Amino acid sequence: MQTSSENLEQRRTSWTFIRSLLWKNWLIKNRQPAATACEVLVPTFFILLLGILKLLTTTVDVPAGWSDDADNTAGTRYNLFQPTGRNIEWVDADLPKFALHESTMTGLMLKLARQSIDDGLRLEELSASDLTACRTGVLAGGLVDTNTSSPFSVPTECSGKVVPYKIGIAPDNAFTRNYFAEAMEMWYPRLDLLNSTTETLTIPSFKESIQFFDTNDALTDYVKSDTYGDNFDNPKIYAAIVFDSAPSGDDIGTFGSIEYSLRLNSTKGEDLTGRVPTTDGSLVDVESFQKDIITDYYSAYTVTGFMTLQTLVTRFVTCMPEWNSANQSSTGICQSSQTTAVASTELDNTLLDSLSNDGLIQEALGGLSTNMSDVLASLTDSTKESLLTPLRQAPQSMLGSTVAPFPVDSYTSSPFYANVASVFSIVFIMAYLFTISRILVVLIQEKELRLREFMKILGVTEKTIILTWYMTYAAILFVGAVVQALAGLAGLFPNSSLIVTFLFFFLFGLSVLALAFLISTLFSKARVGAFVGMVAFFAMYAVSQGFSTGTGESAKRLGSVLSPVALALGVKVSTGSASNVNLRVNNYPLPYTAAAKAVLNSNTSFTASLFICIAFTFLPASIVVFLVKEKQAEHNSKHQQLVSGVSLPAFWLSNYIWDFIMYAVPGVCALALIYVFKISALTGQDCDNCSSSTFPAVILLFVLFGLAICPFTYCLSFLFKEHASAQTYTIVLNFMIGVVLMLTSFILDMFDSTSDVNSVLKFLWRFSPLFNLGSALLNMVTADVDSIQYSEDGKTNPFSGDVMGWELLYLVFTAAGYMSFTLYLDYAKTFAKTKDDAHDHENYDENHAIDEDVQKEADRVAAGDADGDAVKLVGLRKVYPGGKVAVRNLSFGLKRGECFGFLGINGAGKTTTMKMLTGDVQPSHGTATLGGFDILSQQIEVRRQIGYCPQFDALFDLLSVREHLELFGAIKGIPQASLDRVVMEKIQQLNLGDFEHKLAGSLSGGNKRKLSVAIAMIGNPAIIFLDEPSTGMDPVSRRFMWDVIADISTRGKESTIVLTTHSMEECEALCSRVGIMVGGRLRCLGSVQHLKSRFGDGLVFDVKLDMPNADELEYLVHNIFGNGSEFVTPVELEDKCRAFGNAQLAERVTASHPTGYSLAAAMERDGFIRAEAFCSWCVEETRFDDLNDYLVRAFGASQVVVMERQNDFARFKVRSSNNEVKLSKMFALVEDVKAKMHIREYSVSQTTLEQIFNSFASQQEEEQGVARGVYQQV
Repeated sequence: MQTSSENLEQRRTSWTFIRSLLWKNWLIKNRQPAATACEVLVPTFFILLLGILKLLTTTVDVPAGWSDDADNTAGTRYNLFQPTGRNIEWVDADLPKFALHESTMTGLMLKLARQSIDDGLRLEELSASDLTACRTGVLAGGLVDTNTSSPFSVPTECSGKVVPYKIGIAPDNAFTRNYFAEAMEMWYPRLDLLNSTTETLTIPSFKESIQFFDTNDALTDYVKSDTYGDNFDNPKIYAAIVFDSAPSGDDIGTFGSIEYSLRLNSTKGEDLTGRVPTTDGSLVDVESFQKDIITDYYSAYTVTGFMTLQTLVTRFVTCMPEWNSANQSSTGICQSSQTTAVASTELDNTLLDSLSNDGLIQEALGGLSTNMSDVLASLTDSTKESLLTPLRQAPQSMLGSTVAPFPVDSYTSSPFYANVASVFSIVFIMAYLFTISRILVVLIQEKELRLREFMKILGVTEKTIILTWYMTYAAILFVGAVVQALAGLAGLFPNSSLIVTFLFFFLFGLSVLALAFLISTLFSKARVGAFVGMVAFFAMYAVSQGFSTGTGESAKRLGSVLSPVALALGVKVSTGSASNVNLRVNNYPLPYTAAAKAVLNSNTSFTASLFICIAFTFLPASIVVFLVKEKQAEHNSKHQQLVSGVSLPAFWLSNYIWDFIMYAVPGVCALALIYVFKISALTGQDCDNCSSSTFPAVILLFVLFGLAICPFTYCLSFLFKEHASAQTYTIVLNFMIGVVLMLTSFILDMFDSTSDVNSVLKFLWRFSPLFNLGSALLNMVTADVDSIQYSEDGKTNPFSGDVMGWELLYLVFTAAGYMSFTLYLDYAKTFAKTKDDAHDHENYDENHAIDEDVQKEADRVAAGDADGDAVKLVGLRKVYPGGKVAVRNLSFGLKRGECFGFLGINGAGKTTTMKMLTGDVQPSHGTATLGGFDILSQQIEVRRQIGYCPQFDALFDLLSVREHLELFGAIKGIPQASLDRVVMEKIQQLNLGDFEHKLAGSLSGGNKRKLSVAIAMIGNPAIIFLDEPSTGMDPVSRRFMWDVIADISTRGKESTIVLTTHSMEECEALCSRVGIMVGGRLRCLGSVQHLKSRFGDGLVFDVKLDMPNADELEYLVHNIFGNGSEFVTPVELEDKCRAFGNAQLAERVTASHPTGYSLAAAMERDGFIRAEAFCSWCVEETRFDDLNDYLVRAFGASQVVVMERQNDFARFKVRSSNNEVKLSKMFALVEDVKAKMHIREYSVSQTTLEQIFNSFASQQEEEQGVARGVYQQV
């Protein structure tokens, strides 16, 4: 036959391990259906949420051709040359819809004057006459020269209000000033277009419209300077022509290489193009997902001046005017006559049409009662000739310099994606926060609980453990990806490939799983690992926020190594936002001016506000962990503090103060960062529309948020029982009711169809402090952006209801409300009255006989004779939900100085009784008094009388032994002058001197118990509850503790002690009286000697029988099984027992039999019993039966009781009523049959307290009947 070890070795394969661990993982996930479902459905919820919001918007079917979706209901097709329908932010004219005409230099110089007035500051402060003089002079009279001695200088009425715009030219040298500028002055002299008695319009000359700079750097420094645009001497720069390389000296006037750059103002708003599109990154020819006609880019190039200046320089270079080096001047006549078109009426009219089509000239004529066609018809020949001189230069605008887009195919447009583009990716990142936290908790908790190490000891390899978890979560993520893809197909991504969407989410899920595996290797605590993992996950997403349209493709690919970055970029692609590739052109925008920085600062403030809100979602998690941990059963330091005399208001107030101080650190840092980085919308700096109360209002917001979030978290702490899960769920919950609600509200406000509903919902959502914080910051930012975008002159009042007024009011209300609710909840749980259940009848107790000593004590209590006792229990009863009776009608009293031993197996009700007496749980019926005070109505007074050592050490890991004793000594009111002496006394009494300054978290289990006992005894309380105080103590420390307990109880009569223990030796050494509980009922009561006298008659006979040897087993197996199968199936069991010689043995193979249960378990698990195990068990049972029969014959059936059986061990109780059973007789009887009965070893002793205890505890049927009792309906 093969040995068992050989069989096991063959069966312990990798596949066996994988199958077993997968089964284990399945059970774990199946036992946590809610958490497992959330792993699958939380990301789906976010997709469905966005899908529902998308359904609230209207889609538009756009036809093929030159079409758009401007009316939000149906697409419209236009003629390419639709004359009107286009507006550009900086041009106040109704331009053609698609086909735009390049602006002329004439129109650009008029635009400079118009822009100066449009950007004027506080013009309303001017008198009517001064305002008219200023506007008329600049707009109509062309008075834009900054030289005050010039007759065409800016009117003095405009001083301090209007600063003219100029075209910058750099560098300032002979080529630019004497050659280029002089030639352009000849082409663009000062001209009167209108000069009637009622209306005038003068075009400034080229020289009046320019400003020279020594170098390009000087231009840049000027624009960035604080004096830029503050008065006439420091004009604003609309655009600049920088000649990077040009002829000099004798080379001027010759055809040569000229390199130049055009620099335009880079000011732009959120998602706007600007006066010229920024092209400082990679651009594709046509965006991959673009279906509509985007007019922003080409219209900005065409109309606002870029192409105008480009054409100007091109005409100059093509013409290359004559140059006189002697007098450093130019005649303006082209060196090559072929570059100038020959004048003709037809050509001249065609060229002048470019002026009629010029949108900038239309803007200049907007306030007049004429148009450019009429103006041209009324001009003198000399004026027309002046206008035509530059227009005849090549390249001529023969076709009107028209720029037009290509037509598009038909498509369906949805405005939803554009509206939520700024928050789209972050929603998906939040969707996976719960998933990564759950994976981290599972992986790290296995290490934290040493389960992984245990499995490795059993032979399971590390790679097998990792592989099975990977397979488990890959399956979960696979299901999740399928559900997410289907959810996306239903609303959010209806036009996307289901397979592609599934692969996108599934591969991202696998990357999250890999990231979780990586992070899990760095931590040994699930709580810390999950927290850091979520923070790291979100920090990775923050990298994607550093990417812009100017970011190169290679940088994005490198960033996508971080899976959150890849997801953020991926979902943008899925909404039609394209990445830019292939560098085409570069432009050199002017640096940001102060005003431009204000615009961009306001736009970036949105992201800053969002990240502030996200950062503070982690704050409650750091608070709730300690609160939940303090009340966990294995810690329960909160109850220890309350038992020691701390009041609930003091407990919560101290937490409130400390937590607010801890919040103040990140809160102050956030405010400092806001101020240092000059987020103008939140600080009021460099913000023309912000009031002086902006930053104080933000400070107030953060203060009120801190005051509200702390008690809000306190309320959340009542929902949790495990601190590790509390951290994870608190973060997720705050994301949901904070960031998600804030983003949802932000999105709903974007659509007219939902904004009204959202304005009502906000009053409900504002009960979330995090929503108030985020909403208030966003409102401030939005108000600032709106004021800049719409040029609102009024100051933004941060305290108004549409900014942050409601949020501040709610924070004040919730701060007080949540704190009050916290106190109410804790008072309700701590000081609730008895909950007498109407169904909790006493008829079930009548089925059980009550011990006479227990009844006598109950009668004494009922008669009032125990009213003076230190401890008195009156019908104390506890029934847990579901009907389980933990404690059943305890009534007894303890006198001062008595040490009472409370005995019982685990689950008998001892600890529950102590928890009821100390106020940790509420009784279902009955009451008790401690020191004369009722535990229900006088709990505060009760707690001043008692000391408590709970079953699990309620210690603070970061406090030392001395600090613990000083803390609880101060709580119990020990004077400061005596505190050090009392602390040292307890340290010496409990032998803790070597550990005085060690942290509690570093102590061994035994030293922690000693510290808990010292805490219970400090302050000499009148009543002390010690719940298994000696657990884990070494014998020496146990003796020290016994001496201390005896000194203050039975010897000194100072305190009454209630002691629960599993050590009978400890009970006999200390207790004056003992009570044994079984199934929640007190079964006996009295002194140790009294219990021995009542229940300890007779002798106890312990015996171990020989096991059958290998030869005997081999013989039996061969005799019973022959050469057939060596397994016993359920069908064959009785036949095999009959073959062995006793068919009745088959009846013992049941789960309730003390030895047959092992065979029954094997039968149920494997479907068979091995032959060796079956034969060995049959031999053991036969030998036990022979011994039992022998003892019955010797002493009588009524005098022999089997007390215990376990494998080859048995314990018999041999009773005697007439003291006829003696040790000598017992030894003689056993020795005579020792070999015959196969007795290997045995002992005979008198009954001990432990045996009495075991005798009561072994009454399983009665215990189960009480403990599992279900109320009977009457």
